[in-house]
Amino acid sequence: MILINCAMLQDDIIQFAEAYDESIHFVKKQGLSLQFTSNDDQTFASELKKALKADSRFKALYFNVEQR
Repeated sequence: MILINCAMLQDDIIQFAEAYDESIHFVKKQGLSLQFTSNDDQTFASELKKALKADSRFKALYFNVEQR
């Protein structure tokens, strides 16, 4: 499971993550946490964090990406 903790632009982050790779699927939103599944959580967690930081919409946001 991939968890992205962010207070702002949650809907945009969901769309971005699902568009990043077809194997990443949104599961649920729980408070500030967005939960995703994929076929390789460990790899996609780090790649997704780098991709979010590189995108101008999310560059200034404070967020955390974890793999569980």
